[in-house]
Amino acid sequence: MPQTVLSYFATGSQGGYMARAFVKAGFNTRTITRDTSSDAAKALGNIGIELVTGDLADTTSLAAANQGVDIVALIVPFYHPKSAVYMQNAVDAAKSADVELVVFNASSPLPLEPSGHPSVDHRLELQEILKRSGLKYISIALGSYMENLLGPWTASSIRENDTLSYPIPDSKGFSWIATKDVGALMVEAAKHPELANTILRISGPENLTGPEMAASFSRGLDREIQWKYISPRDIGDRIAAIIGKPAGDGLAEYYATVERNMDIVVPFHDMAPILDKLPVRLTSLEEWVREHSFLFQKS
Repeated sequence: MPQTVLSYFATGSQGGYMARAFVKAGFNTRTITRDTSSDAAKALGNIGIELVTGDLADTTSLAAANQGVDIVALIVPFYHPKSAVYMQNAVDAAKSADVELVVFNASSPLPLEPSGHPSVDHRLELQEILKRSGLKYISIALGSYMENLLGPWTASSIRENDTLSYPIPDSKGFSWIATKDVGALMVEAAKHPELANTILRISGPENLTGPEMAASFSRGLDREIQWKYISPRDIGDRIAAIIGKPAGDGLAEYYATVERNMDIVVPFHDMAPILDKLPVRLTSLEEWVREHSFLFQKS
């Protein structure tokens, strides 16, 4: 009999890939959403995902959603004032329902040691909540999604100026992973409860410098793309112009912390030992660019 998985945030981009991967793998898949009548929710229902009304702030709805669940595929908001509360609510509901395994998508790195910046280190707090619960868990920690390169500070520069801009020092390698690959790794982890109580720190298939990233974009788009380093302050200013100064300042501080602590926050991990256990074919940056080339075409 197929196992039942509760897959959080399935109406979002990260959770959507994850939930669809569980459906494709044959799991009975359920998700919790505030509005089961939304177009995004209906699309999930059309592929067989069970929709339950509720959210991470509502402990009663979480208790109901966890009933009869074997595995929880968990995501909580990346950097939210109530992230720790939401994590505790989800963990408590899973524990009360005797869930067998929690597969936690940290959506970011779990640093090898504290970096000193709250937006980085708070993921360690969430991991500690899961660990203290006594539930069996497998945590997936990653460097950065390729989909971040669709942000306005990057995609628009490629479309308008044939220039890839990102706050990574020219000489530093950086690893990118496709959202769909993280979803596939979550599914494979759910199939291997013998890996319980471990953190799997994952990277993409490549560790690329900025110029090497630009070369991948050039091949993927079949046109020459140049590399340009931009400072964390530059990227913060671009975001501030779109959604306001507080958000821009926060993002600038985050990227400055990452830049100062790359070997701690986003080190490159050899994926061979993990892929031996979780057989997923990882997407190269060039392949991902080709798949999304229509988003980088000139106006």
